[in-house]
Amino acid sequence: MNAQRNELAADIRAVDGNHDLGAAALADKLAELGWSKPRTVETPDDLDSLPELSVVIDKHDDVSQKRGGRWCGYETADLTGKQLARYKPIRVLFTPGGEG
Repeated sequence: MNAQRNELAADIRAVDGNHDLGAAALADKLAELGWSKPRTVETPDDLDSLPELSVVIDKHDDVSQKRGGRWCGYETADLTGKQLARYKPIRVLFTPGGEG
């Protein structure tokens, strides 16, 4: 997470190093660079509604992918949406078709 924060800070300095842009203009410039608020899910139903092969990251920075309706990760296997939701907030990293 720190690497992402540092990259954002570097982009802010590059876009508005003189601090002369207003908040709206700065937001527009950062959006042009690809920055957006991460999508988060909070409930088991939210997790269960994500399509197969979606990828999420939990509060411990553990990554899981939905396979066969269950959530599988490097150190975790076969979690239900209810079990995974205990580790919220959960950010969506990828959904097939770019929905995430």
